[in-house]
Amino acid sequence: AATAAEAARAARALLDELAPAAVRPRPGEKPDGRSPAGAGDEAFSIGYGRARAGLDGIRRSHQEARQALTLGRRLRGPGHLTGFDDLGIYRLIFAAEALPELRAFHAETLDTLLGYDRRHGADLVRTLDAFFRANCSPKEAASILSVHRNTVLYRLDRIADITGLALDDPDVRLRLQLSLRIHLALFGDE
Repeated sequence: AATAAEAARAARALLDELAPAAVRPRPGEKPDGRSPAGAGDEAFSIGYGRARAGLDGIRRSHQEARQALTLGRRLRGPGHLTGFDDLGIYRLIFAAEALPELRAFHAETLDTLLGYDRRHGADLVRTLDAFFRANCSPKEAASILSVHRNTVLYRLDRIADITGLALDDPDVRLRLQLSLRIHLALFGDE
């Protein structure tokens, strides 16, 4: 009898072999797996759970696979392979999705910026996300956004002014990063 670890390795090897063909762009699709506007159906996505033994294990793995599929589509769009173990902090956010406190935390932290972006056609939330993804380097964030470093610095000042939050405070940074991840997990890339 195979152990759970051996079964997981075998399942992962099978998925690695099958998924590239499953998510390969079809004729008329962009390389990222998204169909051009008006092209029709969505690209094929795969979510998978952990290898588990027994009927209860299969049920749990199925739930994990559904969660991986849902979050994979929200976070990365269609046409991707996403494993439950790859979700990291998003697993916790997804598990707490129904809690009013999670949504309140998100709203208290990001609603002001999201509203500002909508009203002014600004890119402050995207700038903040790029800043964190660049390990808080304005230069790297500018590269990600294809803007000048001074543009990023100006936007970060605007973010601090609008939110009243000090971006040099590690606790504030954690709060903002978590709120951005909650936003992605709950709403995708809206």
